Amino acid sequence: MNVSILLLLIIYIHTITTWLDEKLDWRRIPVERSLVQFGLGIVIPVIILLLLISKYAQTLDQNIIENGFLLIEFPFLLSFFIFLNGSYLFSYLVLTEPSSVINFDNHYNLHSKSIGTSTLTIQYKGNDLEFDISHDILYFYRFRKQVKFIAFNGEEYPVKKTLGAVTDQLKDYNFLQINRSVVLNFSMVEGYRPGLKRNTLELIFKNKYSHLLENQNMNQFVVTKEHILKITRFFNTF
Repeated sequence: MNVSILLLLIIYIHTITTWLDEKLDWRRIPVERSLVQFGLGIVIPVIILLLLISKYAQTLDQNIIENGFLLIEFPFLLSFFIFLNGSYLFSYLVLTEPSSVINFDNHYNLHSKSIGTSTLTIQYKGNDLEFDISHDILYFYRFRKQVKFIAFNGEEYPVKKTLGAVTDQLKDYNFLQINRSVVLNFSMVEGYRPGLKRNTLELIFKNKYSHLLENQNMNQFVVTKEHILKITRFFNTF
């Protein structure tokens, strides 16, 4: 019984920690993340453990004080929960890159070199990186609830915005949303043709950008039904 409860709590801690990794970044907001992790990753499992063990002990006409659980097993399990949460923190810091978040609320004011040209400067791996919005960014994509962009250098950078917000704020730079998950830089596109599936379009990319796209999943660049009219109008305009 104790082993089954422990396995369930390990699964719970793993699930809640994975979820928190997407919501609260350890590096960006360490205090808030630590408090929430402590509450959800240690306090809640301890409460659940004590309740379940107490109920189980009652079925045996025992209590957790008299049977020695509270004095012997509980300190060990509490230490294990602390260690488990700490190991997730260590793994996160070692295996992930520092977040580089772009604030799109004021990106137009970061750098304006000439009319129609704007750049974004972000900090990444201790360096300031500057991106020309029109010529350095391939596309934005959404995976689960996180939005990132792929740059011409092959690196990806997280964005603290929804895909819809990105589309709206970059529409003057020929970035168009083509499906539920991708906003594409259309300076790379020279045309389109009917897709393999009904009510889809397949985009035709300019040859000079082929080397940048060869490692990308080309299936993600299919234009879906709800975006077809917008794409055809774009090419009719130009």
